[in-house]
Amino acid sequence: MKTFKLKYRILIPLMLAMIVVCGIADIKMYHDTTIAIAPVTCMMLALILFVMFYRVMGEVEDQIENANIELLHINKTIESTSDAILLTDISGKAIYSNKAFFELFGYNAEELNELGGMTILHAEQKMAEEILGSIAKGNSWKGEVKMKTRNNDILNILLRADHISAEKGNLADFIMIHTDVTENKNRETAIIENEDMFSTITSIANDAVIMMDDKGDISYWNAAAEKILGYSSEEVIGKNLHKLLTPEKYHKAYLKGFPDFQKTGKGNVVGKTLELEAVRKGGDDFPVELSLSSVKLRGKWHAVGIIRDITDRKQLERELKNLSYIDGLTGVANRRHLDEVIEYEWKRMMRESKHVSMIMCDIDYFKAYNDTYGHHKGDDCLKIVANTLKIVVKRPADLVARYGGEEFAILLPGVNEKGAGIIAEKMRAKIESLGIIHSGSQACKVVTMSFGVSSIVPDSDSNTTDLIKTADYALYKAKKEGRNKVVVYGKNE
Repeated sequence: MKTFKLKYRILIPLMLAMIVVCGIADIKMYHDTTIAIAPVTCMMLALILFVMFYRVMGEVEDQIENANIELLHINKTIESTSDAILLTDISGKAIYSNKAFFELFGYNAEELNELGGMTILHAEQKMAEEILGSIAKGNSWKGEVKMKTRNNDILNILLRADHISAEKGNLADFIMIHTDVTENKNRETAIIENEDMFSTITSIANDAVIMMDDKGDISYWNAAAEKILGYSSEEVIGKNLHKLLTPEKYHKAYLKGFPDFQKTGKGNVVGKTLELEAVRKGGDDFPVELSLSSVKLRGKWHAVGIIRDITDRKQLERELKNLSYIDGLTGVANRRHLDEVIEYEWKRMMRESKHVSMIMCDIDYFKAYNDTYGHHKGDDCLKIVANTLKIVVKRPADLVARYGGEEFAILLPGVNEKGAGIIAEKMRAKIESLGIIHSGSQACKVVTMSFGVSSIVPDSDSNTTDLIKTADYALYKAKKEGRNKVVVYGKNE
């Protein structure tokens, strides 16, 4: 309707002008016959002008309508954006603010002006002045600032400020676009704090803390790792962990499992604590305890290993094991160790169809020796005898053990009864040749021993008890027959 009225406000004066022209033509009509056609000409001209004007007005209306639609779209876009937008004039007075601006800061444009303008939003007034000063000179400004909400909450804001120029190039308005990055900033701060805490803890830890990236290369190396493994961080960062630190015997398993770890973060040793060996600078292998975990960083799986040098612990374990397997007085194996070894060697000889021989022996009239010379001398005698028996046997698999009191047992895997008899006789002669005076003996004037020998090829119908019993029976026969002699079971018992 408004457009229609606008058209006729323009058309009416034009039509009146045409009527005046036509009137003048009528007055002069009688002067010239050719002037008789003037009214028709005027009407045709008026019609043409009217049509042209109507078309022009239609185009103007279309342009205005399109401009309105475009402005509507721009307005919807600005109102729906998550960034807070503020328009001000060059003095800093707020002209427009969108919905996101109100939601973020709690002010609309009018309220902001009433309270002093955009500068009240800034936690640091110098920064506000710097921003306004920069864009007032025709520059753009972008940076992170701290700004206050209506509730006095401090936010970390990414601010982009620019100027809007008029047609002649003069500054007309300023535009401020605010993006709240507080959450990201807090997350970054938390990450930095966690990294600092991680670095602090690992720097004072006694265990090596090593991180391996998704390519298998070392990406973190703490001070303890330098001490334990001998490499500085500069020497190892970016190097392949397994090629540098693990013995070659582990490489095949690593190459097999690593592709799956890259995809899933899982593996046979992930999430476990196990004992294995590592290689320190210089090439020496040493025992370590490894605890391995996986962590996903930037979409890729990394491994974090905590390595503890257990060299001392392993040494202590060996010592404790030796103590539990060794007779405290004589230094030879104890009964417990003998029982374990005989079971192992019995099964081994069964697989190989070889003999297992046992020599049982004890010191002749040892009670009389103690009664005559005292227990202290008796202990010395036991030590000398045990050491002498150990000297006779040479092979690593042979075992001399204190069976109880003055009785000893010698295990000879892979030795038949003839060979065991020869060894027993060497032992007997060696003990007698020591010449340890034994005035209480009824067999000899010096310390002597009696020996019983048994030899069996293990099978499903026999067991270790059979071997011990038959050797013990042969010893009984040797003592019954006068002592200081060797009896082989099944041969001369």
